[in-house]
Amino acid sequence: MTTTKPPRSRARISIAVAVLAALLLIGISVWPLMRGPEIPNPDGYAQTRTSGEQGARTQQGSGESVAAKQSETLAGQEEGQAARQIKSSAKPITLNDEQKRQLGAQLAANAKTHDPATLSISIGAAVPRQVELSSLPGEAAAILGGFEDDDYFALGDQLIIVDRNVRRIAAIIPNVFQSR
Repeated sequence: MTTTKPPRSRARISIAVAVLAALLLIGISVWPLMRGPEIPNPDGYAQTRTSGEQGARTQQGSGESVAAKQSETLAGQEEGQAARQIKSSAKPITLNDEQKRQLGAQLAANAKTHDPATLSISIGAAVPRQVELSSLPGEAAAILGGFEDDDYFALGDQLIIVDRNVRRIAAIIPNVFQSR
């Protein structure tokens, strides 16, 4: 006499397999929607870095916030509203190699440096209090065409400009600190 599984246990297994397949399909469908917005770098391609690559984990390459660049735009706003305005006004930054070299020469001596693997950066992201900042000199603000009275720090070879009032990232400029 051979033993066969009763029809009820086969039906339960079939239902369990169908439920698992449905959950897997839903997960695969929803996963791409869970990523944050990608902002193009100046070359027009979105860039995503991980901590194993040079630079910080970021969902964008270089860029700047138009609102944060003009500090009077954010004056008097509550922190949440200012943060949204910084993030929503992000655009690619256009600096030539000579401007980046000048910034590096001016800022390298006083730049507070941080490990790229410890921070996740994007325009409008909050900067933790434990991250030490330096004041952005007027000469550097002139090269950048704004960001007066803001702060900065170095993250690998990147210059990170921080809005002083709301402590949010206002600009990400790569290849400024070449020797780091």
